[in-house]
Amino acid sequence: MRSSSQITKQSQEQFLQNAKKNQALVEEIRTNEKELYKRSKKWVQNIAVAAHTGISVSETLKSYSSKFEKSDISNIQRVCVALGQCGEIVDNFVRVLDRLQLDLDKYLCESLRSLIDGELAMVTNGPKLDSIRTTGSSTSPKLSQAVANIQMAIDKFEIESLSRFCNVFDSFDNLNEGMVSVNVLREKVKVAKKQQEQLQAAYEENEKIDSTTYRNYFGIPLKKLLEDEGRVDAQIPLGLEKALKYLFLNGLNKEGLFRLSSTPDKLNFAKMKFLATNYSHEDPYLVANLVKLFIKEIPGNLIPKNAIAVFQKWDNEIVAGINTETGEMDPVLEKKISLQIHSDIALTLPPEHLTCLKYLVSFCSHLVKSEKSKMTIEAISTCVAPNVFYSDPKLEGPTLLNYSKQINRLFSFILKNILTIFPSSKRCFNARKKSVFMHNPEEIEISDSLVSVSPMFSERSSPKLIVSNQIDQSGKIINQTDQHSTLVSPCNSKVISLLQPSRLSMK
Repeated sequence: MRSSSQITKQSQEQFLQNAKKNQALVEEIRTNEKELYKRSKKWVQNIAVAAHTGISVSETLKSYSSKFEKSDISNIQRVCVALGQCGEIVDNFVRVLDRLQLDLDKYLCESLRSLIDGELAMVTNGPKLDSIRTTGSSTSPKLSQAVANIQMAIDKFEIESLSRFCNVFDSFDNLNEGMVSVNVLREKVKVAKKQQEQLQAAYEENEKIDSTTYRNYFGIPLKKLLEDEGRVDAQIPLGLEKALKYLFLNGLNKEGLFRLSSTPDKLNFAKMKFLATNYSHEDPYLVANLVKLFIKEIPGNLIPKNAIAVFQKWDNEIVAGINTETGEMDPVLEKKISLQIHSDIALTLPPEHLTCLKYLVSFCSHLVKSEKSKMTIEAISTCVAPNVFYSDPKLEGPTLLNYSKQINRLFSFILKNILTIFPSSKRCFNARKKSVFMHNPEEIEISDSLVSVSPMFSERSSPKLIVSNQIDQSGKIINQTDQHSTLVSPCNSKVISLLQPSRLSMK
């Protein structure tokens, strides 16, 4: 089994290789943009040969689809199809170019020149990535800045391409007499304008992001991610939080979420900006696959090797409690096993792993309730469980099949009984105000009596709550094995919530 440092190093190296691949893509885009600019300028300046030049420009635009047909990164294919359709419009308007000279010079040539000399030049004229070497679990500032520049260049290319398509269309629409292509593409232009506006809005948000967020986020221990972000064990990493929140708002009604896969190119591109992304128009299926991949690449797995024996013990109890005739479990026994898991799971998993598992299962429970998703408990478990549980690479054949059935059955049981095993999970995705103690966490203390009874608190990672002597002596602690413990004072009936992750994250 590979060590955490080996996994991290391999992940860092993959991050660097993906960055080099995307830098080469930007250089190829700039080469094609420069060629398009040269031809477009010649077309506008030489009205006498407008027909010939217009045909040339049209062919250059239409060639984007074929040149980048194998590129499955971001929206490249989609915008290149739009550029190809832009070429069809140019084809149809070759005979009326005299009236379009000024518009074309503004919307085509200037747009190209600005992009070539701006974002694309920052990448192609900037430092090459061949000299960068990966070390440790940290991404070098030079690599982070380069990746940020590459991302901005690709995003700007997408935006300008769609904007170019829309503006050229508008120019030709003013001269639409006898122009069949205008009417044919009218509905597609509406879609392109909407996409361009969404990309522009996301681009403006991404411009505000610190370039250091363009760093490798996969294959890094959860504890390391939380420490880097200044978060506690009762929270989840920011990148995962943003992705789950986006899926909760935009993915619950998507049929087959977690079941439909994404291409490696799309996943690798999205991985590079997983933390930096301000989700607004991303494909929910791609985001769901990113979540699965993030969970899968956690060093040692979300449910690690040393916890498997305990989970298998629970599975044996589940199997023993199933009626062989009906295939159902006695509700009383099911409740008993659920309470046992609730009581022991906090002592079985590291706290940061436990919180992450709770949020993942909580989202899956919402997905099951959506009729449009058509994802049953069993279907979700089949798709998600293999990414959650440690699996011995030596397992094969019937042994591997039996182990797969075990982990699917366990995940299904946890998902079915989530409110018993994780009582606070119902608040993971609720919109609610922050807990009172989070307003000034540095001023918060917790009594020794609370530390001794709750396994979730430690001097290293947990905020401390100032509790009055009266509560210390007479308060009743409930749900102490879950990740939020609540004290109820019989004197004043005040409830003080401790480490409620739903209040820290999904707002």
